[in-house]
Amino acid sequence: MNEVVQLGTVPRSKIPNSIYSKASSYFNALAELQLSHLISQRNDFVDSEDDCRRKFMARLLFRRLVQDRRLREKWLCHERASLWWTGNLPIKPQSNFLTHPIWRLLVKKPEYWSQGLEDWCTQYDKRLETFLQEMNDCEDEAIRAGQLMETQRLSGPMRDSWKSGDFWIMYAARNNFAFDSVYWGKIDQRFFGSTQSLDPDNAWK
Repeated sequence: MNEVVQLGTVPRSKIPNSIYSKASSYFNALAELQLSHLISQRNDFVDSEDDCRRKFMARLLFRRLVQDRRLREKWLCHERASLWWTGNLPIKPQSNFLTHPIWRLLVKKPEYWSQGLEDWCTQYDKRLETFLQEMNDCEDEAIRAGQLMETQRLSGPMRDSWKSGDFWIMYAARNNFAFDSVYWGKIDQRFFGSTQSLDPDNAWK
């Protein structure tokens, strides 16, 4: 969260500092933070009136995705999870976050990938499959040793998260500076249908 305060010029008072009994409450706080980030951002964050509308619309739709129970049920697996956010560090509910793979398998974040988002996905998919195969082997060994239950496997849920696109909801929610490209490229059409334009820059119109 330091990055959002220092580079995004979000007032520290806007950073969540609460205890959440529901995962949806936590995601709602993140959605509101995305709006605060847009409103507070300077340094040529918005290129034009259309760019401002596009970014504002993305955040409103993402907030709807979080607040609408029917939509939320499509991606939020576990509603009840104790979570607290103190200072700069969010303490995350295990059931909703450990079932999603980490982006660090490629070291460089998708928004900084020089070949673009789709190429990042292609390369990440290969790395992820190798990672999950190794994880599955470790899980098999732990189950045989009585150290893990079958229902505690993470490799399967991680694979499902990547295939379904839930991975991108988690990523967009927690990465303010990557939000726009990820939202229009990976989230919007999944929940709100196709658009008249194939260009992500015009998808909001």
